[in-house]
Amino acid sequence: IGFVYFITKLKENDNKMEETVVVVDDPVSSFDSNHLFHAYSFLRSNCDTAKQLFVFTHNFTYFKLIRDWFEGIARHRRRKNPPKDPNAFFYTIEASTTIPRNSTYKDADASLANYNSEYHYIFSRLHAYINSPVLSREEAFLTANLARKLLESFFSFKFPKYRSDIAQLMDRGLKGCEVTDEITKERIYRFINKYSHSVVIEVDEESSENLVGECQNVIGDIFAWLQEVDKVHYMEMLEVVQ
Repeated sequence: IGFVYFITKLKENDNKMEETVVVVDDPVSSFDSNHLFHAYSFLRSNCDTAKQLFVFTHNFTYFKLIRDWFEGIARHRRRKNPPKDPNAFFYTIEASTTIPRNSTYKDADASLANYNSEYHYIFSRLHAYINSPVLSREEAFLTANLARKLLESFFSFKFPKYRSDIAQLMDRGLKGCEVTDEITKERIYRFINKYSHSVVIEVDEESSENLVGECQNVIGDIFAWLQEVDKVHYMEMLEVVQ
């Protein structure tokens, strides 16, 4: 109702959409999928001619809908004779965990802009951390959340019978492995459980230093494990995200 009201107010007093800059902040928060697609359709049908349109979202499905809409406009511009410059751009907003908090916006990762899965994006972000000379504390905390999502996505697809329990998934993923052993699996499990449950995690200084020092080793172990379980998948993912 609030979203419909907002769009309706844009058209009051003979306001021209073609002269209006519209900012929409996560209009599908907590929506189910049916309302999500309705919200996308409603936004597009009413704001397609806006002078400029900003759309913020945490929802990856909604992001894909908006991305494909904007990309279609960009393709149309490129096909004109003469071609026109692109007018659609994609960014990610990255917030720090320092006090006071601050955030920056950056060009969206290629895997986020070009592919149809959050899994591609997570794989790309984590893999980039393997060879980073130094990870900040904020990046280290982020890796724990990303690592948990990556493992849950990968093993849930491989072993759908166990998808409701990350511990069972990891136990099942260990069967038949020779490089990844029980000790490595347990270290990964403890790492993602300890550090992946909130954006700002209250830990002591020693624990934070342990996280920063350990996270790259754990990430390396995770990718070695994925490669051992499904080498074809792992190698094709590298081709996709690089």
